[in-house]
Amino acid sequence: MGTVTISASYGAGGSVLAPRVATRLGLPFLDRAISVAIAAELGISPDAPEAKGESPGGWWARLANVSAMSFYADPSLAAIHPPEQLVRERSEQRLREIAEGSGGVILGRAAAIVLADVENALHVRLDGPVEARIASAMRQHGISAEEAKQNRKINDEARTRYVKQAYRVDPNAAEHYHLVINTGAMSWDAVEELIMVAAAARGIVPPT
Repeated sequence: MGTVTISASYGAGGSVLAPRVATRLGLPFLDRAISVAIAAELGISPDAPEAKGESPGGWWARLANVSAMSFYADPSLAAIHPPEQLVRERSEQRLREIAEGSGGVILGRAAAIVLADVENALHVRLDGPVEARIASAMRQHGISAEEAKQNRKINDEARTRYVKQAYRVDPNAAEHYHLVINTGAMSWDAVEELIMVAAAARGIVPPT
């Protein structure tokens, strides 16, 4: 089978393109499934920020602004919010189970970094000029330019901070990906086709 990881800046089309690619390849789209698995292990709701990993309002974003020592100093806080190390370990474990099993298309979660050594994988980065991504978010979500600008700043900064803190690498660096696409320079249909071509080159093809 194979695994496709998609890292996407805000407004670059990750949430739209990842499910489409999964359908084309006959692979499961595993964004929420990972949260469900982590939540089950930690005994929390799948919709809790902790289970959602790198979501801007989630555990990782809060961790960037609060000393981890404060959680261990207060056991009640540690009980409510699982320690960062535990959440990350569960996420990494689930990602590897997917890659070693039936495969899938994974959006976010620093999957390209975690699964960098997996042979039958394709790592994709979706990005583009800030203004193009803001315009894309406005169209996709029906929001104002000001709201899109604010969301872009919060999302991009939180995701970059998460990967740098957890893995000591820059998630925006091209060296972590097999394919980097400027989604502001072409239609999303064209981007989808490029990913399909790259998947085939990596030996990941739809079932016949």
